[in-house]
Amino acid sequence: MTDAGDIVLDPFAGSNTTGFVAEKLQRHWLAFELNEDYVIGSRYRFSGEFAEAIPADSEANAADTEHL
Repeated sequence: MTDAGDIVLDPFAGSNTTGFVAEKLQRHWLAFELNEDYVIGSRYRFSGEFAEAIPADSEANAADTEHL
């Protein structure tokens, strides 16, 4: 369990869902990914429509991500 301002580490980031949710829940995050295609693809999560469509720090998001 983490609190706002804590650091979340994701050593196998993939498309960086963990980083995206951590940011929405006001956590700092570090992610590592060897596959450059995943890194490039994860940029979509942090820009434009996708990022705006997900409410920040909502109770629904918090309930789904209690393990972070």
